Amino acid sequence: MRRVASLAALAGAALLSAALPAGAEPTLWVLRDADSTVTLLRSVHALPPGVTWRGPRVNAALAEAEVIVFEFDQAPSAAARGAAADRMAALGRAELGAPLASRLTREGRARLSRQAQSLGFAPGALAGLRPWYALFLLDQAAARRDGARLSLGVEAVLAASAGPRRLEALERAEEVAAALAAMPDAEALSAIEALLADLERPNRRTREHALERAWAQGRLGPVIAAVAEQAERAPRLHARLVTDRNRRWAAQVAALLAREEDVLVVVGAAHFVGPDGLPSLLRARGLPVQGP
Repeated sequence: MRRVASLAALAGAALLSAALPAGAEPTLWVLRDADSTVTLLRSVHALPPGVTWRGPRVNAALAEAEVIVFEFDQAPSAAARGAAADRMAALGRAELGAPLASRLTREGRARLSRQAQSLGFAPGALAGLRPWYALFLLDQAAARRDGARLSLGVEAVLAASAGPRRLEALERAEEVAAALAAMPDAEALSAIEALLADLERPNRRTREHALERAWAQGRLGPVIAAVAEQAERAPRLHARLVTDRNRRWAAQVAALLAREEDVLVVVGAAHFVGPDGLPSLLRARGLPVQGP
């Protein structure tokens, strides 16, 4: 889930902002017909300060685009954002039952106690939550502790640079929340155990920095490995948040090519991996996709 799946800490900003190899930037895929171009950019939703990723190809794609299509709305009002957060919190509140910690292993309970305090949660703040929502909050808090900010992510940066271009979305944020809320408790609890263990690995932040650097340089291998690990850890969640959405989006992206305008499509890096990734699904439809 984390950024590249999960799609970095401030301490790693110097590493990430170091000079990249000539021509290195995030990977693009391109579809063209006689009167339109659809460019696909794999994004990272939240980044720490100092990550260099806007190279000439990305800037050219933005300059040529008449429309930018994101996963979901990037310009909601403050009221809409608050209402969406309230809906997610309502979905995430548990009915009467055992507190979250009691459903973890003994080691998991100890890790939860340490990490919840370290991440800034008040005592008992996670106790009355459904496992999927606790997982979501822990994951987001860990990203913030590492210095990642949605305001520095690809979507926020491009939306702020959009100028007169139209901004559109492939789906509503409520659809993503519903997919998360359908996550079985057993799978969410297993994912919490794995996340808590990962948060205490001594080399965790180094691995996160390396993964973000690989994305910024357009190297696919590390991202493919990270997505495969995520799919193995939480296969049903991966299916709902990645595979199922890719299948819906492939039809929507194919339809964009018939609109007689140039479009930039920006979605998370996990959506471009393997036979169920967007490029593969579009090629299966007979579309000439340029890119790896």
